[in-house]
Amino acid sequence: MLTIYEAVSLTPDGHPFKVECLTWLGICTRNFFDVFNMVDGLDKAINAYKRAATSPSGEPALRYAAGMLWAHAARIRHGPSQQAIDAYSVAFDLVPRIAWLGSDIVSRHKELTDKGEEVSEAAVVAIEKGEYGTALEWLEQGRSVVWGQLLHLRSPVDHLRSVDETLAEELLRVSRELDGISTQQAQVSKEETLPLEEVVQCHRRLAEEWEELVGKVRSLPGFETFLGPKKFAQLRKAAREGPVVFLNIHHFRCDALIIQSDRESDPILHVPLQSFSIKKAQELQLSLKRLLGLSGIQARAGRPEDLHSHQDSSFEQILSTLWTEIVKPVLDKLNCKVSSSLTPPRIWWCATGPVAFLPLHAAVLYATPQEGTKASEYVTSSYTPTLTALPGNPPQKFHGILAISQPNTPNQLPPKTEDKVEKIKQHCISTGQPPEWLNKAEATVSNVLQGMTNHNWVHLACHAVQRVDAPTQSAFCLHQGRLELSEIIARCKSLPLAELAFLSACQTASGDEKLSEEAVHLAAGMMVAGYKSVVATMWLIRDQDAPLVADGVYRRFYIILRQGIL
Repeated sequence: MLTIYEAVSLTPDGHPFKVECLTWLGICTRNFFDVFNMVDGLDKAINAYKRAATSPSGEPALRYAAGMLWAHAARIRHGPSQQAIDAYSVAFDLVPRIAWLGSDIVSRHKELTDKGEEVSEAAVVAIEKGEYGTALEWLEQGRSVVWGQLLHLRSPVDHLRSVDETLAEELLRVSRELDGISTQQAQVSKEETLPLEEVVQCHRRLAEEWEELVGKVRSLPGFETFLGPKKFAQLRKAAREGPVVFLNIHHFRCDALIIQSDRESDPILHVPLQSFSIKKAQELQLSLKRLLGLSGIQARAGRPEDLHSHQDSSFEQILSTLWTEIVKPVLDKLNCKVSSSLTPPRIWWCATGPVAFLPLHAAVLYATPQEGTKASEYVTSSYTPTLTALPGNPPQKFHGILAISQPNTPNQLPPKTEDKVEKIKQHCISTGQPPEWLNKAEATVSNVLQGMTNHNWVHLACHAVQRVDAPTQSAFCLHQGRLELSEIIARCKSLPLAELAFLSACQTASGDEKLSEEAVHLAAGMMVAGYKSVVATMWLIRDQDAPLVADGVYRRFYIILRQGIL
């Protein structure tokens, strides 16, 4: 039986098995450090991991794993060093290959949804080293991986086919051969019959061909970052309408990175959240979840309990902690002042971990009644799953609102949508912009999609179904079928007027606790489809409350519209 050392020495460079041998060599030598505290073992492990991760051949998933092991070992050995940065960079450059286009969306979701924690850890290292731009590039790449694949991988390759179909097909062919996407049995048989040196030469040739083809694609106008993460110079443009705050919440430390596109000399502001921790974030999330359950809004059939004995202090603590330890430090860094404007300055929050489930927009210091203790007094808060999902330039002309009322859905309790949409009618008529109304019989999938093409705004008052495991199959329940996000996304190029989506259904922005980095909810999906702003709910909303919310939102919208601000 061969030892791991013999397996490494006998396997020629370029053989696909070399990566696995080197990775196991790194694991074995790393054990000498873990058990005997032998620094020499750690150094040998770092060298083996590095060789595996940077190998031109081998499965991208194995090389990614080796890169992460390299980064972990380098951080232990050298702290937040350049070597750790290099290791993370090598690993993250492989993420698009792991999510290659030959895989269906469900496979990509399974492969990539565990990357959020690793990206957050890498961002900590970059922040500690002062490389804030690198940290943001990684956070953007790790946020909402599945939505990112829909936005950045499938679309560019479709575009590539329209520019150079031959090049696109060649890239797909080489990728399948190199990564083993083609029939596995054929691959095994081929390797068993070919001499070792021929296997090495075959994989080396494919690796070189892959790099050459990607180079050709990146030389084309508009494809400069094909299959690679966007650089900060591109990402910062997303903050043209206002600051974007990335909250990186990790076991090691918590930080806020603020992007400002209008500051050339200092486009990224760093705010260490020194008094905050992931443990505190988890406690706040659990506390909020418990209070919502006691309030009877964790389920539609729930009934509120008597909360007077404990609700006030708990809600106060949650919102006060968010104000004191996250929101106020960010606003202070931005030198924000209390605003009396009808349209206060806009700020976008992009949170990781448990904070993604907390209402940052409602942060307030209850302990004092004085002015300047509420987030809403300073800014209008919005959320975004990624930087790339943020709005571009709005349409020049208002083209009205499409309102869908679905009072009765088969096998569902009626959500009493009539009261919600009646408020919309009143405000629309007051501005001379009566809405296009689709009632139960008219609200077919085709009619709704056509209406979304012709209107800026869409109001969906109906039941909704979220699929965490397959987010593009999340849907709005119409009387005659389900309108899935996949259908809306497929029409995104034909929705040039898309501006605002009001999702008057329960938990349309609640996400999933196990996949906090993914934002696998309907609101994020509508942003992917092209809607620049989405109004959604973070938890269930009672039927008697929804019309009040709609009334308040549309009253403000149409005041602004009449003044010509929108």
